[in-house]
Amino acid sequence: MSTKTDTTQHLPPLTAQRCAKCGRKVFFKFVASRVQAEGRFRICYLRCPSCGAKAQRLIEIIPPED
Repeated sequence: MSTKTDTTQHLPPLTAQRCAKCGRKVFFKFVASRVQAEGRFRICYLRCPSCGAKAQRLIEIIPPED
């Protein structure tokens, strides 16, 4: 019995962060992302699900090993 979820890797969520605007501990919602000019980091644009405040997260891009 094969389903689409058999090949899906389930990753743990990033830890909850405290919103600077509303003060709640939330998991920020992903809005968009782009690769930084040097190609070393990905900038993720986020929103607070409670108050809609904007946030950003830098994620290091790790090249795959050959």
